[in-house]
Amino acid sequence: EVWAHVLKLDVARISRNANFFELGGHSLLVIKAMKEIDLRFSIQLNIKDLFKYTSVSDLAKQIDFMLAKQELKAKLKQSDNVERIVF
Repeated sequence: EVWAHVLKLDVARISRNANFFELGGHSLLVIKAMKEIDLRFSIQLNIKDLFKYTSVSDLAKQIDFMLAKQELKAKLKQSDNVERIVF
């Protein structure tokens, strides 16, 4: 949906293996996609990520990885805070 919004394409036209740049994406739209991903998922991708992970599938895997990493950091921080209170 992010790519469909940014590229102004019908979601049905974008397969999971579709390449952002082959669908009409370019460097300025990469910035727009980054902002859209940040709004939807509350993660900040590096611009290199969008040039590296050019398919929907690859980018989704990277987003999932970053979300899991973010969740783990939050749990560890919470655990550390609880440990400090207990001890």
